[in-house]
Amino acid sequence: MVSSIAKTEEFLKTTILTRLAIAIEAPKKSCLETCKEVYENAVDAMKSTLKEVNEGNYYEANVDVSAVGSNMETCKDCINEIYGDDPEFTKFDNWSHGVIVDASYRITSVIN
Repeated sequence: MVSSIAKTEEFLKTTILTRLAIAIEAPKKSCLETCKEVYENAVDAMKSTLKEVNEGNYYEANVDVSAVGSNMETCKDCINEIYGDDPEFTKFDNWSHGVIVDASYRITSVIN
């Protein structure tokens, strides 16, 4: 999860903030601002997940991981609407989805 946090922060900086800095059209700017907020929240949720797992609060950790997935879907929806099939976002989304599925599986396997 630590490497996932770093990779998400890097994506936020190199892709979302870079595109936001040059976005002129209101729909693009709004979408990227939403994504910025979503990814910042995702980083916070991942940090919270780590904390919860370390403290043995697996139910809370599972809630945090679910929040990461839900938040990222919000960004994915607007990116698809504004940019269509954007390879950079698609690649990151596929990777992040895999991380979320794996983390959920690991957490729920401890719970059950």
